[in-house]
Amino acid sequence: MTYSSVIGQLHDHSKAQVAAVIQQALSGFLSELPASLELDKIYGMLERPPEATMGDYALPCFRLAKELKRKPQEVAEELSKALTASGSPWIETIDTAGAFLNIHVPAAALAKHLVPAILDGS
Repeated sequence: MTYSSVIGQLHDHSKAQVAAVIQQALSGFLSELPASLELDKIYGMLERPPEATMGDYALPCFRLAKELKRKPQEVAEELSKALTASGSPWIETIDTAGAFLNIHVPAAALAKHLVPAILDGS
């Protein structure tokens, strides 16, 4: 299965894009990503924060920390730096709150995907 077909099968396109950026950043930590860090698994780890002001997605880093054998707060901080440095159009800002990453997606990236989908009825 190709990378783009996996993203196409996931329900929320922006969430899938954020998960893909996270997976790419994690590949910098590990020489080979285990099955527990495949795109669909990372997609499943992303949550909606309890308050909209906290971001569009939240990533609790506990499972990642277990996989990396590091403290969750360290993983959150390192991953935040890697995601910020990635220059992805799907990441506007990232706030680290303990072992959580609160990820803000730029409105322009959402609009670029949503407006054509709304216009063509998909």
